[in-house]
Amino acid sequence: MWYGRHGNPTTWALEEAFATIEGGDNACVTGSGVAAVNASLLAFLEQGDHLLMTDAVYDPSRGFCDRFLGRFGVETTYFSPTASVEEVAALFKDNTKVLFVESPASLSFEVMDVPALAAMAHAKGAKVIIDNTYGPMFLQPFDLGVDVSINAATKYIGGHSDLMLGLVATTRECYRAVKSSVAELGCPPGSDDCYLALRGLRTLGVRLRAHEQAGYTLARWLECRPEVARVMHPGLPSHPQHALFKAHFSGACGLFGLQLVAGFPQAALDEMLDGMKLFSMGFSWGGTRASCCKTTLMPRGASSIGSMGGGSGRRCGSTRGWRTRRTCWPTWRRASTASTPRRRGLRRRGLAQRRPRAPPRRGGRETHAVRARMDRRTAYGGLHSILLLFPCTRWVSSVGRRRPARPWASDTSHLRQRYTSRHRDK
Repeated sequence: MWYGRHGNPTTWALEEAFATIEGGDNACVTGSGVAAVNASLLAFLEQGDHLLMTDAVYDPSRGFCDRFLGRFGVETTYFSPTASVEEVAALFKDNTKVLFVESPASLSFEVMDVPALAAMAHAKGAKVIIDNTYGPMFLQPFDLGVDVSINAATKYIGGHSDLMLGLVATTRECYRAVKSSVAELGCPPGSDDCYLALRGLRTLGVRLRAHEQAGYTLARWLECRPEVARVMHPGLPSHPQHALFKAHFSGACGLFGLQLVAGFPQAALDEMLDGMKLFSMGFSWGGTRASCCKTTLMPRGASSIGSMGGGSGRRCGSTRGWRTRRTCWPTWRRASTASTPRRRGLRRRGLAQRRPRAPPRRGGRETHAVRARMDRRTAYGGLHSILLLFPCTRWVSSVGRRRPARPWASDTSHLRQRYTSRHRDK
């Protein structure tokens, strides 16, 4: 007998398939990509340990280290993704247990020398964990010497924006620790999501090549535009670590970033985003619809206030390169909704949850949205602005009334709304 929370035939089939793709010995499946990161870290860390993590890590992972692990006595040090092996080695301590890398870096796309970092970490007795969401099938992480490879299957593996899932592939030596961590945290996925991920694996290779082609076409065109200061695509020869990328990866996905030249007013950027027809605005990628996301570039070492899923915490002292984060669109609350008698009564009794106010029009701090509804008219702080573009396998123009993109909704949401309104009219 086997307790259902530890798996079932559907999850086991997905774990076996993912381990084969990544080149690992075995794999575990979790309810989300963040759960996969958290469970992997907790499998090797305990009170008094030290964690070395790339400064360009996904913001929810940074928040987990700063706010959760810090409460239990785990120290985290962030290092620049462009730091040399010697510079990272100088940050190791006697109690360093894990080196966490992400290549290309989240949102800023620096490429790290993973084999050299892994060899150095193993010599010092540390485990190496990589977030390989960017490159399923394009990167074989275990050939580079890592111990654990994480993938947010919500994106490319799912491929249709209709599931939330995380996958962790491991070596034989690390599997039991990660599997126990996943089971004890109680973060298993649903069987339906695992089935949809298995469906996505069947077309993963074809879809990734289509994403790659669309991404290269758009990135090369943007490089020729006078409005663009630089395009952050590791597959382009103009990228600083292009040679390293070609040595480690067999291809590129459709995810990349661009930085606009200085001088554009916020109103012009808002008008450009509002006028887009082929791209919707959303945080995730890897589905059937092209999307874009505005982010903020800040010098490494600067503090972050109210960033998405993350928070202010210790940063590495290096100022080389840039640290990026996703910008949160504050919830747009219409005045008519806020002034209803019922809501006023709830507020007087202290029962209504107050929503965050929008930041000032010019500069100021960003507000963490309690809901994912987006308001494109908000001004953002930071030194430079970039756009992250997620080309899809087919660019679909919007039809009818334009609405803010809802990354959690499936592609059939408009059909459900149309069906409901038609029957309600009868």
